Amino acid sequence: MRATEALINAIDTLQDRGKIYGHPKVNFARQSARFSCLLDYPITDAQAALLMVEVKLARITESPNHLDSYLDAICYLSIALELQSTGDELYV
Repeated sequence: MRATEALINAIDTLQDRGKIYGHPKVNFARQSARFSCLLDYPITDAQAALLMVEVKLARITESPNHLDSYLDAICYLSIALELQSTGDELYV
């Protein structure tokens, strides 16, 4: 798969997942709150998205030919970037 094709597919994935899981700002606020409780350490919403990137990278190590993990990692990384660089603006 070419890089540009992966990015286009990632956009479709982001939109599809948004319909299923709700707005990423809300979803990752929930995730960061849960991670913070589990770790007894404050985790931001952007850090929660980066933790999900790490999950996908671990899965890629085990199954490097499973393309969905790459697309998911791209999506989580783009969400982390947006959460880190924007305020309370809703997106997707």
